[in-house]
Amino acid sequence: MFWKPRNFLALLIASMACWLERQGASQIEYLKSENRVLRLRLAGRRILFSDAERRTLGALAKEIGTRALRELDPIVSPATLLRWHRELVAQKWTFLERRRPGRPRTPVDIEQLVVRMARQNPNWGYTRSTAL
Repeated sequence: MFWKPRNFLALLIASMACWLERQGASQIEYLKSENRVLRLRLAGRRILFSDAERRTLGALAKEIGTRALRELDPIVSPATLLRWHRELVAQKWTFLERRRPGRPRTPVDIEQLVVRMARQNPNWGYTRSTAL
């Protein structure tokens, strides 16, 4: 028997994969054409992107890669998109929310231990007894 269930399933999966690839290719071609039209309409004028848009485009551009970006012919140059991604990564690792100005405080238990030792040993050189 030629039509075994396994052969039929493999044929069905292969045909679905081809159809999905054709659909994806046609969507990419449409977006390329749309980008060309938008670039012609802009006629050299600059587009201002928000920070959120830059983050999104930068992250997606990194996934796609430089070679594929050149083929897509994006509105922004591939170098700019990848620079946005580098800035996004650099921003992530700044740890600005953890930094505080000045020296970090001494833990309370160590502070109490130093004061206790100073009280117990008045001959160690600390002369200000009012702070104790």
